[in-house]
Amino acid sequence: MTGPAVQPVAVPAGRGAAAAGPSGDRGSATVLVISLCAVLVLLATVLVTLGSVAVVRHRAAGAADAGALAAAARALSGSTAACRKADEVVRAQAAQLLSCGLAGDVAEVVVQVRPGGWLGTLGTVSGRARAGPGTTVP
Repeated sequence: MTGPAVQPVAVPAGRGAAAAGPSGDRGSATVLVISLCAVLVLLATVLVTLGSVAVVRHRAAGAADAGALAAAARALSGSTAACRKADEVVRAQAAQLLSCGLAGDVAEVVVQVRPGGWLGTLGTVSGRARAGPGTTVP
């Protein structure tokens, strides 16, 4: 059994695999796409990190506000009792009380918060707040 003879077919120039040979462009789109993906991942990492820092900053400010309000509420009990209450409130918010002071019935509190995860190895964030009675305008 013999079948028809197979005739070779000529591929026109500029088409098929032979066209990409000498120019060196073969696979360049893959490199471009991988580079673009790497840039997008880096950008996303930077944005997530900045967002995390902003959240921790707000946590520190909130803890300082709550601690100052707690100390001001106990101002008539003395500085020791007021600062003890401020420390209790600040610790409940996963922060550390750095300083607490009363000037009359105005409390000033400074707190420190360490971010979670790998950001915590870079440092801490501080928050400062003052609280006391409001003043009335005559």
